[in-house]
Amino acid sequence: MNSVLVALALTAGTADAGPYMWGVGPSISTMVMPGEHPLSWPVAKKVDGERPAIAPYGNNDSGKLSEPYFEKVRGDVSLGAKGLFYLNKDWRGVAHGQLGFGSNYRSSQLSLGIDKIIGGESGAFAFVGGGLGVGSMKWDSTQDSAELKVKHFPLKGQVGGYYKINGKSAVELSIFAQLPMPSLQTLTTDDGTEIDMGVGLNPLAFTHFGVELTGYFGDFKAKGGGGKKKGKKKGKKGRR
Repeated sequence: MNSVLVALALTAGTADAGPYMWGVGPSISTMVMPGEHPLSWPVAKKVDGERPAIAPYGNNDSGKLSEPYFEKVRGDVSLGAKGLFYLNKDWRGVAHGQLGFGSNYRSSQLSLGIDKIIGGESGAFAFVGGGLGVGSMKWDSTQDSAELKVKHFPLKGQVGGYYKINGKSAVELSIFAQLPMPSLQTLTTDDGTEIDMGVGLNPLAFTHFGVELTGYFGDFKAKGGGGKKKGKKKGKKGRR
């Protein structure tokens, strides 16, 4: 993904001294589905063929976390900063950093992506795109100092629209689907014991859908003016 964005940037640079258009600004988002996050709790991995004891945080036989020590997120908000550059009127690169908050829940994420502009007029445009990044999620126990940490690689797809308010600002609304692919999951108990966790039989455990609102400030005047050039009027030849 990084190499693709670098290639886009270099290609854009050869066409002009800067990107076709660019913008940076704040974003705010929230998960809409599922109603509780995650869809299912991680499961303790077996050690020498046996699952480690995770009580009182879950069932020792299944190795699965459960309430009341760990509660699923039922409301969250993510605040971030988003930057983009346009290669041309059809393609743009996106960089996005976020911090998420919820009851006994925290997250952080940095991702890079590419969007395809699929049409629009009068300053309003639609787009579809996707990206990949790195991130982490953490759930705190409601009863003691235990915590569940999940490091992951978020795979994200989005569709939405933006409106150019003027040549220097724009506003964007999108819906997204995200699959955080876990790389490391650890349950740290109240006494400091670390237990390796896995997704069990549900690889889509952390999948969620949401909405995002972003405001941009930058240069939204297309290079070359984005319009048709008017031809010069031919002067009338005078009589000799």
